[in-house]
Amino acid sequence: PVAWMEGCGGLNTPGLVNLFPVNNTDPFESVFCLEATAAIDPNDKRGFPYGLGDERYIEPNQSLDYLIRFQNTGTDTAFNIVIVDTLSGLLQPGSVRPGA
Repeated sequence: PVAWMEGCGGLNTPGLVNLFPVNNTDPFESVFCLEATAAIDPNDKRGFPYGLGDERYIEPNQSLDYLIRFQNTGTDTAFNIVIVDTLSGLLQPGSVRPGA
């Protein structure tokens, strides 16, 4: 495992650690790295690694992890919630492995 800390020592470039995969091939270890932001949207989606540059380039055959969050901020119970997302045509649908 590798430890990262950003925004220290006068150089403030948050998010660089998420440009690259953080997998270490240990099947008994799970890695989760998320950029901390001030504003919180309870309903968002993020993919990791972010990739390089404005185009967000990643290596061919790179595994991608997605985080989709939904939060009911109302004052009552939400019923029949359906979250729908569209997979990019550049990705292979057969390679998707659902998880929690």
